[in-house]
Amino acid sequence: PGYERLVSQGVEPLFLDTQFRAHPKLMDFSCDAIYGGRLRSGIDAAARPAVCGFAWPRRAAPLAFLETGGPKGGAAEHAEGESRLNRAEATRLMGVLEGLLAGGDVDCSQVGVVTPYKGQVRLLRQLWRERCGRPRQGGAARKAPLVPAAEAGRLEIASVDNFQGREKEVVLFSAVRANSHGAVGFLSDWRRLNVLLTRARRGLVVVGHQETLRHDPYWRRWLDFAARERVIVDRREWLATLRRAAASCDAASPLLPLLPLLRPLEYAPLTPNAFRAHVRASLAKEAAAAAAHRDTAAPLCELLSAAAAGWRGWAAEVREAL
Repeated sequence: PGYERLVSQGVEPLFLDTQFRAHPKLMDFSCDAIYGGRLRSGIDAAARPAVCGFAWPRRAAPLAFLETGGPKGGAAEHAEGESRLNRAEATRLMGVLEGLLAGGDVDCSQVGVVTPYKGQVRLLRQLWRERCGRPRQGGAARKAPLVPAAEAGRLEIASVDNFQGREKEVVLFSAVRANSHGAVGFLSDWRRLNVLLTRARRGLVVVGHQETLRHDPYWRRWLDFAARERVIVDRREWLATLRRAAASCDAASPLLPLLPLLRPLEYAPLTPNAFRAHVRASLAKEAAAAAAHRDTAAPLCELLSAAAAGWRGWAAEVREAL
């Protein structure tokens, strides 16, 4: 309000056209869609390496959209008084948070958990308290909680409005809205979207439901941007990628029997080293040893990259052309 009042009284605003906070890829969308291409990055990507502890779909673009499946996938929003919450999204986000902290690259003070609804803020804080107070299972012994109580209190879980002006190494966002009629509520405010997109320095993870969010024009543009960058994590798309990869393989290809081993995954980074690390961490030992072998990881990544881009093999392409 104060800013708008000054502008209305004739005070000319000064636009700061160079950002030094974030990895350039994290600012690409806002630069184009919000600032009309006027905002530049004054920092190199190498100065903002992707945070460890999360298998980024592409480390060159440290952002990810995690698709929940919405109401059909058991991840519908629910009313809480005058607010909203989404328990499935909150649980998914907590899993990502635990992985990031276990990775050792960031501590609680360097992570921001952001959501548009106070009901979701309360739920996330409750889940965080429960996880910090619960010992972890570690083989036959029970390990200490992932984060000591004193450290846990340094994690900032806040609404979008309360996060304005803040910045963190990595930001985790729960969109909450997931319904069959495309209602996005607070999320339709492009200024809130811009706050979300510009607070992270080295990584941004958004948890949400594409089908709902695409009813808003700005979210639709951001999701199209995320799709072009190939950072959307959607199990349905992963299974479709595996099917296209299988269809494009020759029957004698040594890669063909490896593809079914990857079905339990939701996705995999498609650069060899990241692929091997993710597969080893996610699959049973024997399956991981076969799929992540150093001699097959690179050609498997090439095959999956082509399939993710829509390639189904020459036979399918020729049939469609005819």
